[in-house]
Parts: sequence; structure tokens; C-alpha cells
Amino acid sequence: MLGDTFSWVDVLPEDDRREFATDFSRAFETATELERTDTARARVVSDAGRAA
Repeated sequence: MLGDTFSWVDVLPEDDRREFATDFSRAFETATELERTDTARARVVSDAGRAA
């Protein structure tokens, strides 16, 4: 499902895909609780930039 929106996820190793899905879900849940779904994607992208 995330691969439909984030097509680049398909090129990640399996462990990284799992980690991305977990991180994205956590960020999206947090943003939803705050009613700010646009924040979820920004947080995941920001976290990915720090890991690189």
C-alpha cells in the first residue's frame, strides 16, 4: 500500500521497507491525533534525510 504512494519503497531492502512502514505508521498516527496529516509525511521525510 505504501508502495503506491512512495514508489521508491520497492527498491529498499526488506528490513528497510519494514522500518519505513513502522516509522510512517507511527508518524501518521501521531499527526492524526493532532489532526495534522500533512505533518506525518514531512516527519518521515525528515527522519529519512537524517539517516542518510
